[in-house]
Amino acid sequence: MSLTTAVFVTHAQPRSQKIVAQLREQGVSAFSLSFQRIFVSENARRDKNSVQQQLGQYDAVAFVSPNAVETFFDDSDLSSIARFKGFWMPVGRATDAALREQLPTAAHGNIVCGSSNDADSIVVSLAVLRQKMHQANVRECLKVLVVRGQTGREDWIAQCEAAGDQVTILSAYDSIAQDPSVDEFNELNQRFLAGNSVVLVFASTQLVHQLHDWLGKQANGLLTWAKEQTALAIHPKIAQRLDEFGFVAPKLVPPGVQGIVLGLE
Repeated sequence: MSLTTAVFVTHAQPRSQKIVAQLREQGVSAFSLSFQRIFVSENARRDKNSVQQQLGQYDAVAFVSPNAVETFFDDSDLSSIARFKGFWMPVGRATDAALREQLPTAAHGNIVCGSSNDADSIVVSLAVLRQKMHQANVRECLKVLVVRGQTGREDWIAQCEAAGDQVTILSAYDSIAQDPSVDEFNELNQRFLAGNSVVLVFASTQLVHQLHDWLGKQANGLLTWAKEQTALAIHPKIAQRLDEFGFVAPKLVPPGVQGIVLGLE
């Protein structure tokens, strides 16, 4: 593989297009092949603005995905965010990288990121923080803000609440499934017809499902060809799902643009 190999990014829009632009800046022939679109309702925007004005009451802000990070910081009152003295807790390395892009370097010391890509790492980090506050005679429970979409895992939140924490969920955005555009399909199909190799990039197991189902509805041979291409996954569970769906060359890479570039080497 090389930087001239066509890379198709399946992340949700508008994040997919952002990653494509960053890859192209590094000389990668990149295109979007998006199956989801993130959108923010007026109610969600008002809720976000209200929460940000009261950010100082929280001990920690947890983000469950890069989309949660980007939605939270988009069109936000950065002055209230800058005054926040608590901890930022991203779930997984991709979310951590997205958060570091948004926060000033001076605030990076307050980012707590566990070694796991799962929300379970947040439970561990909060338990440590809770114990430190108890030892300092501050209080034994935490006030935690969780930023996510309309849905998400509830089990780890229930664990925090069972420990006495006060958890507020900010449903900052929603997502809708979508088929790739005609232009995106044509970019992929041209390479299929020419017998060229491509690289497919996945950020979730759901995207593996969506791409597989969509390809199955297209011209004969496109799905079989796609399964023979290199597929980059940012999490072991994604690589496992790719293997289960019959992709012959799943490759685990670090999240973010540099991880994709690394996967092309």
